[in-house]
Amino acid sequence: MPTRQLQSSKRRPVAERAEGLLPAHLSGILDQIGPRLALIVVRNGEVVAVEARPNRPGGSHVSNDVPAQAPDAGTSGTLDASRTAEASAVLGPAVEVRDAFVCLNQAFFIDPVVVDATPSTVTLTYGLRVGGSESLRFSGSAVEAPDHGSGEGTPIVIVNWIDAEGSASFPRTIIRVHSGARTQVVEIMASPDDVSALVCPVTQLDLGDGAALDYVFLQLLGKGTTQFGYQASSAGQDANLVAFSASIGGAHARLRSDSVLAGEGSSSQHLAAYVGTGDQTHDFRTLQEHAARRTTSDLVFVGSVADRAHSVYSGLIRVRHGAAGTRAFQTNRNLVLSKTARADSVPNLDIQDNDVQCSHASAIGPIDENQRYYLESRGVPPEAAERLIVLGFFDEMIRRAPVEGVQKVLLSAVAGKLGAERDE
Repeated sequence: MPTRQLQSSKRRPVAERAEGLLPAHLSGILDQIGPRLALIVVRNGEVVAVEARPNRPGGSHVSNDVPAQAPDAGTSGTLDASRTAEASAVLGPAVEVRDAFVCLNQAFFIDPVVVDATPSTVTLTYGLRVGGSESLRFSGSAVEAPDHGSGEGTPIVIVNWIDAEGSASFPRTIIRVHSGARTQVVEIMASPDDVSALVCPVTQLDLGDGAALDYVFLQLLGKGTTQFGYQASSAGQDANLVAFSASIGGAHARLRSDSVLAGEGSSSQHLAAYVGTGDQTHDFRTLQEHAARRTTSDLVFVGSVADRAHSVYSGLIRVRHGAAGTRAFQTNRNLVLSKTARADSVPNLDIQDNDVQCSHASAIGPIDENQRYYLESRGVPPEAAERLIVLGFFDEMIRRAPVEGVQKVLLSAVAGKLGAERDE
């Protein structure tokens, strides 16, 4: 979909406070993901519920209402310098990228969610409300989760639920994993099929020296929602990032991902799976930037398109001067399941130093007829044979999702979409 067709002037940020929590199917997805360290629910860009394990006896702390804290009377919506400085310190610097949708997010985001992980605790800061063009004002507090350990198996889950008709929402997530810490974060973006909306999420992933982060982004938007998302990541010395994105729903879903390996010996994996049917468009744009010596990145994106769906992948590996010893790989594979579907793939390299290992590859094609013949000759109906082959195509990628519970969600989502009756 061309940007000019968005009719963004007809969409407005949601002004009224959201009420209620999540529909049943999203609660079911949370059950599939399994045990979690914390849950934050953001509805139409506004934090409405927080559940976390606090650093004290007595079980979990659940807040189903995050009250807005209005400015003091007589201040005309402004804060004193110390309060503004405190809020700015929690949020950190804005993403510095020349992208129109990042600028929209910067201008209109309401309740950012900030995750700060140390080797022993995770602090969640939420409800740092931005009052439009006026000023920052607090409407929440920090929650500490103790005994985090390695962080494996207990992810922090952030659910962004968009259900306001004709709305534009701008979720902002900041994840900071401090030196020596390890954590897992699952971010879900979802909306019902009968809502027309625009969502422009921005996520920042900052890893300190020796830190490790498993990050999963699940895009489960409805048929009437358009997404223009941006993810920015930076890894310090010997840090390790695994970032997995799944694009299942949405009318037009674009995700730009810029990753900088800034510290010597840092590494990253960027993985994605996408399924397009009907008139969907899935658009991925990636940058793997190597700015230090002995850094490693591996990108693998796989997807399928059917009916009149369209997928686009455009990726760049950039090795800066001074980044000798870099190893960088980029792979994009696509299955085209109908004559009217289309997949475009444009991998690129920009090598500015010697002593590096870099490669890129892309593949676009239909189902292997030998595989189809093998199944059909053993009594498998043609429709079932195609579905089995496509599920097998995605199986390896789904198994690489770093949170085990997410693998179950993805398998169900992909199988459900392939099994659903498509719009012919």
